[in-house]
Amino acid sequence: MAYALHTLKVVSGAVLTLPMYLAADSHIPFGGLVLFGGLFLLGLFCMVHGLFTGIAAAVRAGTTPAAETRSAD
Repeated sequence: MAYALHTLKVVSGAVLTLPMYLAADSHIPFGGLVLFGGLFLLGLFCMVHGLFTGIAAAVRAGTTPAAETRSAD
């Protein structure tokens, strides 16, 4: 359950990015292109940020000793 937020970021970024990429490919006026391009970049940021924070959390969880294995010293 600890990685649900990171997974949600990647999935929501992908869900936002793909339609914006397809919409920006169609013939739309410049204002619409700016809107779709901005939403595309937002989705791309969410995907990349979720991916790298998820990797960092997994590495941190794998390298941090568990509470019961730590010495009391």
